[in-house]
Amino acid sequence: MATSDIKRRIAKAEQGTAGKGTDLHILGLIKAGAYYDELTDEEKEQYAQHWKTDRETLEMVHGALLNDGSLHFRLERLIPPRTRKEYEDRLKEVRGIMDEIAAEYNSPEQREKRRREYEEQTGNKAPEWM
Repeated sequence: MATSDIKRRIAKAEQGTAGKGTDLHILGLIKAGAYYDELTDEEKEQYAQHWKTDRETLEMVHGALLNDGSLHFRLERLIPPRTRKEYEDRLKEVRGIMDEIAAEYNSPEQREKRRREYEEQTGNKAPEWM
C-alpha cells in the first residue's frame, strides 16, 4: 500500500471521527495540549460543540469538578463509548459525581451557611425553604 494511500485513509478516519470543519481545529488544540481558559470565546464554543453540549453547561460541570470554580483544565478528546455497557458505566459515573455535588450542596452545614450569608447580606430572616 502506498504511503499517500495510508495518509489519505488516516485523514479520512480523523475527519470521520472528528466531524466537520472546526472540529479539526479543536482536535489540533487537544493534540497540542491546550488549556480551556487559554481559548478564545469562539474556540470555547467549538470545544463545547465537540462535547455535544453548550458552553454554559461545560463550564459549570468543569468548575464543579475542579472544586475551585476555575476553568484551567487541559482539553480532552471526546471518545464515544463503544458498547452499551461502557455507556451505562459512564452514565453511572457522571450521576455519582452529580449526586455527590448535590449532597454536599444540600448538606445541613451548607444550608446553614447559605442561610447565615443571606441573613447577613439582607438583614432579613431567611425563608424556611432556604
